Amino acid sequence: MDVKTGNGLVVQVEAVKKPENSNKLQELAAMEEALKKATDEAHRQRVELSGQSESEALSQSAESVQSKALLELKKQ
Repeated sequence: MDVKTGNGLVVQVEAVKKPENSNKLQELAAMEEALKKATDEAHRQRVELSGQSESEALSQSAESVQSKALLELKKQ
């Protein structure tokens, strides 16, 4: 299913039927995979819209993650 957001971006959501005999571990692994795919697609669209190269975008993402980690450490 495609959901168009207010600014024209498209987010694709994939629905998968739960296997009959799946356990919680298998369900969580499937959820992680779906989130990874969605994250990768969002990143690709962001890079495309910003006009940045892939390496510039990855560098900014790494800096953002480091900043968040430092803030969390300071809170503790």
